[in-house]
Formats: sequence, structure tokens, C-alpha cells
Amino acid sequence: MQNLKTASDLFIHRNTLLYRLNKIEKILNFSFEDNNICLAYLNTLQI
Repeated sequence: MQNLKTASDLFIHRNTLLYRLNKIEKILNFSFEDNNICLAYLNTLQI
């Protein structure tokens, strides 16, 4: 993931982005490093 570009596009600091992503991982109990899980969530959101 391009954290710096993503943070810039969202007009937030990179550390804020990382904090929020970490919080999402803890709430949903998964890791963004697992491509299969990310793909499943992406497909779910597109439906």
C-alpha cells in the first residue's frame, strides 16, 4: 500500500492513516497483509 500517497489524498498525516488502519485491523480481527481477506472485503463492498 502507498501510505504516503493515500494519506495525502485523504488530507491526513501518514501516522494518522497508519493509526486508523491499525484500529480497523483490531476491530475486524484481520490483517491488511492477507491478500485473500482484503480481496474478500473488497468484493463485499462492491456488491
